Amino acid sequence: VGKKFVHLPEDEKGQFYSQNCYVFVCRYLYPPDKDEEVSDESDEDEEEEDNLEVIVYFWEGRDANQLGWLTFTFTLQKNLEEMFADKLVIRRMKQQQEGEKFLSHFDGNFIIMNGKRFTKSQREKILNREESFELPKREPILLQTRSTGSMFTTRTVQV
Repeated sequence: VGKKFVHLPEDEKGQFYSQNCYVFVCRYLYPPDKDEEVSDESDEDEEEEDNLEVIVYFWEGRDANQLGWLTFTFTLQKNLEEMFADKLVIRRMKQQQEGEKFLSHFDGNFIIMNGKRFTKSQREKILNREESFELPKREPILLQTRSTGSMFTTRTVQV
């Protein structure tokens, strides 16, 4: 929004727009190996750090411009690298090329719509039903649900 990445509301999780870019940060904490035994509590924090992996998924819509990726690389990526150092993995993906691990975070509720998402002020006007704000004329839309046989790979795309 305005050349900056903003936190999305929880109710928009899994809704993507083809003209936007999204950054999804996931922290994975893996259980310790069976060979390693926990000796005391002081080592527990160190082991937790050893078993931590942070994956940043950068999702780019089909109609998005390259400015999103450039903004991410020159601003947000540097901050994330400072916070997570060598635990950080960045995965850039384009629309319709999402991996199963990424899709599993959305519980089969992954929707890709054409266009851009409403800005914060537009959403507030819609919610407050301000008379001066006129909703864009909405025509019926055709959605196609696609899957490769797994619940995790199910996605719905506006045609």
